[in-house]
Amino acid sequence: MNRRVLSIYTSICLLVCCLQAVAQNNPYAIDDRLYDKFQKVSANVNSDSFRQLNDDLRTSAIELGDRKAETISYYLETTKARSTGDEANMLKAVDECCAKAEETGYMQYYYSAVYNLSSFYFNRHTDIDYRKSIEITQAGYEKAKEDDDAFGQWNMLKLLANLNVAALDRLSGRKLLKQAVKIYETTDAPVLQSQSMCTTYIDLAKTYNPGSDSLKMYLDLAISKARTFTDTLRHAYQMSMYCAVKKDNDGYRHFKDIYYSGSRSSVFRNYGTAVFDITEAALNGNWDKANEIAIKNKDLDINYYLAFLADAYNRHELSKNLMYSRGNDLERAIESASLSRMNQIEAAMGSDRLKDELIEKSQKLNKAYLAILALVLLVLIILVAAFTYYRHRKEAMIAKLKEANARAVRADAAKTAFVQNMSHEVRTPLNAIVGFSQLLGLPAEMVSDKEREEYSSYVLDNSNILTMLIDDILNASDIETGNYRIDKSMSPCNDIVRSAMKTVEYRVPPEVRLYYTTEVDDDYRVLTNPRRVQQILINFLTNACKHTEKGSIHVNLSLTENPDAITFSVADTGTGVPADQAENIFERFVKLDTFVQGTGLGLNICRTLSEKLGGKVALDTSYTDGARFTFVLPTEQM
Repeated sequence: MNRRVLSIYTSICLLVCCLQAVAQNNPYAIDDRLYDKFQKVSANVNSDSFRQLNDDLRTSAIELGDRKAETISYYLETTKARSTGDEANMLKAVDECCAKAEETGYMQYYYSAVYNLSSFYFNRHTDIDYRKSIEITQAGYEKAKEDDDAFGQWNMLKLLANLNVAALDRLSGRKLLKQAVKIYETTDAPVLQSQSMCTTYIDLAKTYNPGSDSLKMYLDLAISKARTFTDTLRHAYQMSMYCAVKKDNDGYRHFKDIYYSGSRSSVFRNYGTAVFDITEAALNGNWDKANEIAIKNKDLDINYYLAFLADAYNRHELSKNLMYSRGNDLERAIESASLSRMNQIEAAMGSDRLKDELIEKSQKLNKAYLAILALVLLVLIILVAAFTYYRHRKEAMIAKLKEANARAVRADAAKTAFVQNMSHEVRTPLNAIVGFSQLLGLPAEMVSDKEREEYSSYVLDNSNILTMLIDDILNASDIETGNYRIDKSMSPCNDIVRSAMKTVEYRVPPEVRLYYTTEVDDDYRVLTNPRRVQQILINFLTNACKHTEKGSIHVNLSLTENPDAITFSVADTGTGVPADQAENIFERFVKLDTFVQGTGLGLNICRTLSEKLGGKVALDTSYTDGARFTFVLPTEQM
């Protein structure tokens, strides 16, 4: 879900509230004499008559002593302000609504106003406003936890989940939505239990791949919780895509008909047009038209859906190109949004805690000074003694604060390096696992038993690499102190190289040829750690894929290039590396091209691993057709 889709989703949520109000008899449990006025205000949020209608609703609510209706009138002001785009009016309306909600005790409108404020900033589509949206929602969630407000926690978790999904972080979004479901299932708060869980389960379903069993499971849960006709429409929309990917054409048309027969609102009808146009073109065999619609729409989720639909109908090349394009967009979004967002929020929270500690210490010092002044009035001797005592106490406190601040700075730097390192290292084997697992899920006639066995071995190899990385985290203290130990075994060189190439095969651009030459037989072995060697080669290959648009990537294994050593090399025909940067590129966080994805950690990691294996990595400055990286390992063969 990108930002445009989340904006549509917010509009649909507002429409759901209106439809519920029409479909039920005063569901807000306010005075019946006020309910008709409430409906008129809701229907005229975007009209010039809103102010007069809402003032009338508020005046009547006060006269009748209906505090809930009075609070709702303040909440409607936030909805109006959000639609105008005026930041000053929005902040004023939210402040007044939150204050009124705390006064009347109807806190659901406090968190609904926070929801509107977060959405207001999100829909402005700038990085600064996006960070504001995250911070506002996080603050709302923390307040709900502090007040033990189940509705507030549930509402804020759902919003945080949608913000993560909009940043292409589906896994984090899924985790937050499951937390929201758990809160709903473990509380009996009437305000929360009156809410429909259909939308939550649909949002949870969309964090899974189109056509997956998990997606279908949550869609079944969603329809079982539907309370309004709008819930049914949203379920029909998602089920139509599920059936299309499953090649269930009857099911697809059944749910499409349900969606269009009920979606009288242009919000709903426009939301589904692109997906249905793409699906109809695909089912009619016009895949070029389907792809053109997806490109024109510029929606990553729609591209993602078309990739799975194309794969289901054996259009593997189109599916591969769509997944390749989406994979690059996903990595850029994660690096530019997810990691920076995580660091900024955590750093801000840490700074707030340190600031509170400093204020508390300062208050204690002020009390100490007052005590000293009081003692001065009693006796001079007591003054001198007390002054000396508190002076030493102050120096000790300052020393402790300096030490605490230094620890906080070191911890923050370590945390930042850790997150960046893991983002770089985990993504490659994880993508390989996902890719080959999807291949294993293809019909039996498309994949032979031998191929399935081969794909399973690749999944297992990359799972072991992930396990190794997790072990690295647990042994981080040993790495820092130099006590980190790498286990070695006699390992087949050709198998190591081929496994590394398979892991990055999906990243190779369409116009680039990846091939391997070797000077050794398949039974040639060296004493080393095979997974660490794979990790070095994967980093070399990943960099080659990023910087090579056309030409070739040549992987070579040589016994003759360096005496008494085996040389692994990766040469590409890409942009190359200046000779004067041959050493600088192996430093941490160095990136010669800031427009290419990556954190600048890969080559530094390669150098560290090669040294621990007893070898050496280097840039071959004599190679001029692109870039050539080598890993030279002394031979200790059987």
